[in-house]
Amino acid sequence: MSRTKIQYIIVQKTEADNIITANYNFEQRILDKLRYYPQDLLQFRLNFDYFNYVKTHDPSGMQVLLFSVSDLMDKKWEDHFFTAMKMLDRVCVFFFSKECQAELPIIISRLKKSKIEHFYYSLYANNELVNIEREQKYFMDYPDFFALLRRDATKLAKQVGKSNRLLKNIRLTIPESISNVDGYYEFRPLVSNVLNINISEGLSFLSHHFDWGKAPLENRQEMILESVTELDGIHLEWGKDNQINERWALPTLILVFPYHNPLFKKMLDHGNDESIRQILLAEQQDDYVFTVKKVKNVIVDEEFRDETANFMIKTQLENIDGICHLHSTFMFSPSIRFPIRSSIVNLELSHFGLGQKNGIRTSKTRHKPILKLGRKLQEVYLKPELEKYLSKRNGQILAISDLPIEWMLVHGVPLGFLCDVCRIQTSNMQGLLNNYSAYSKIVLTLGSKTVSNTLVIFSSFDEDMTDFKDSYNMAMLYQKNHGFKIAFAGDATEIKKHIQTHRPQILIFDCHCNYDAATANCYLQIGGKQIYPRQIVEHQIAAPIVYLASCNTNPNYDNIEKLHDAFFQSGALSVTGTFLPLDMLKGTFIYLRMLALLNSANERRVSGNWLHFLSFSIRTSLIWEARLKCYQKLNRELTEEEERKFISILERLHRFEDRAGVFNDLINQGIRLSDKIKLTLEDTNMEFMYYSHYGRPDLIRFKD
Repeated sequence: MSRTKIQYIIVQKTEADNIITANYNFEQRILDKLRYYPQDLLQFRLNFDYFNYVKTHDPSGMQVLLFSVSDLMDKKWEDHFFTAMKMLDRVCVFFFSKECQAELPIIISRLKKSKIEHFYYSLYANNELVNIEREQKYFMDYPDFFALLRRDATKLAKQVGKSNRLLKNIRLTIPESISNVDGYYEFRPLVSNVLNINISEGLSFLSHHFDWGKAPLENRQEMILESVTELDGIHLEWGKDNQINERWALPTLILVFPYHNPLFKKMLDHGNDESIRQILLAEQQDDYVFTVKKVKNVIVDEEFRDETANFMIKTQLENIDGICHLHSTFMFSPSIRFPIRSSIVNLELSHFGLGQKNGIRTSKTRHKPILKLGRKLQEVYLKPELEKYLSKRNGQILAISDLPIEWMLVHGVPLGFLCDVCRIQTSNMQGLLNNYSAYSKIVLTLGSKTVSNTLVIFSSFDEDMTDFKDSYNMAMLYQKNHGFKIAFAGDATEIKKHIQTHRPQILIFDCHCNYDAATANCYLQIGGKQIYPRQIVEHQIAAPIVYLASCNTNPNYDNIEKLHDAFFQSGALSVTGTFLPLDMLKGTFIYLRMLALLNSANERRVSGNWLHFLSFSIRTSLIWEARLKCYQKLNRELTEEEERKFISILERLHRFEDRAGVFNDLINQGIRLSDKIKLTLEDTNMEFMYYSHYGRPDLIRFKD
């Protein structure tokens, strides 16, 4: 990675597992401030097209690491850390929480002795910055930080020269001041887009974009959409200049849906202070102004209640806004953060219950409740202009939300069917920053050897082997042609041994997953044992890519500790999980077909990244129901004419502009291959919409 990148390091007092409760406000403040700090020294080079540089050479995002102060005080770990920082040879910027003040002199002394050439640091309190006088490396806030950069500009220019001999003897121009920042940045959902527009237009770092004003209440959502379309237009123009088509020129769009998890509400229901409960469940109107639902027979000072709700929930939202901006830095992504709303969608969402036979409490079929929830999400979040924009945007989407946004209907079509969608959940705030850090520092590429570096895990328990007998036999047939590994495991220890032996790039679990109502947690069932998220972390069970061909691995309701969070904590970069129970054999077939396609150089080339490859593999599984129907009802293969129509539908599913038509055919008159073979939505039960892809699979690319 580039030496010109600035390495930001957040250091907190509390151990990682408890950071969120002890230093939540500190972390939120840092994430909020980071948006105003530069990503790269090259941003200060005059007449340098940093936008094009990132698009073509270095889409690694803003570099942020998170540590506990005890890590830096541990001598063995400290030596490893300083060695790594010296190898990176970057400008390092440390943000310490106030609780680290006692350890700070020791750490700074070691930093100076470590021969890290350029480092700066700041000490943050919860509500104020702590000033350390007469310290040459210390800064209070970003104006002070820019002053230090101006002071050291000549030395930093040499740092840039080290990274590339063509950059020797350049000048860095550090701005003297930042104008109008405080006046403009009051409406935070707009900040990320404006900063990215500034960079893409070659404006000086943090210069004010006067056209946006202060985002008046009456048209805030319209202004966000305006900023998104302007940023998209800049990317499309860049693509046109570089002869790159729309799909590859557009960056991943970030959609943020803040949400009050219903489990949080249940915990508050046990409390005695109804006023606190009202405040913590506050929601926003279209203008992003907070309102608090009144409760009968409870007297609360309304002005105090509304002001307190604005302050308390604002902290949560600003943390999410900060994470959103970090993710936008990979490719100057536009973003839309919606008002926080929960109660209006929870009724429809509650129909999807854990412990139910088919995952649905109120229906024998699954596709009808899915579509009903999708319509509700559409009603709550999508204004007509935004719905039209999404229906025509041929690009991928990152949804930051606990809601099943993949099901939200766009002109009657689920978003996850129309577009390639990946998701990051907000219920684990600590994990949000740790996971981002992993995405920014690890570049994962897949290629011709990836399938042979894939490991499929089955349970060795007798009952499980009976249940998955057909799945295993099918996997064995595919293994002969494609060369992936298969292993049986009886517990977490055996899984870990298999991972250590094979070191897979892709780890697939083909097993049962069940729900423990007592703890509100899901677990994998391996060898007759229950493997909970904490055991996954304890045994470091993971691979760069994890795929769960199991039922209910991450339901939308009633789930506290997430399986995919545990895999991320153990080192995964992408986890594919499921909302609802799967047909076991169909679930196996989908990942086996995926591995067969992965061996095709043409499919890898066309897909471009792991998210599109996953989405295409699962989306097109619906048409294979037609083959299954032919086998089951007609006891024959497809005819030559049926095969041609089958292929034409696969091609339509590959093309963004044709997908909505395929879904509408499926839901209305059905897809007909011949007079005797017609496929309807009910035939598929929408099983192709049971999957969700967590993390940033859009950043995982193919190298050949």
